[in-house]
Amino acid sequence: MKLFEILKPVIRQDWASGPTDGLQLQFSASIDGLVHIIAAIVADEANEALWFEVYVHGKAIRIPLADVASAIEAAPNRVHSTVLPARDA
Repeated sequence: MKLFEILKPVIRQDWASGPTDGLQLQFSASIDGLVHIIAAIVADEANEALWFEVYVHGKAIRIPLADVASAIEAAPNRVHSTVLPARDA
């Protein structure tokens, strides 16, 4: 049994800026007829470090962008479904 309803909406990528946000890359999707910003790549105000920011229940969760890039690079060789046999790790 899945813990979450799985959605696969079309994802938009838009550059956005504001007087207090700087320039960021936002990911948005239409869900149940409403457009939601679901994540963004942002720069830290203190040191310009890059973060992948995910929005969950009104909170912004920041993951270092380098960690996300490393995970994306490793995933094709390591991640698999329960249907396919496990690949060599």
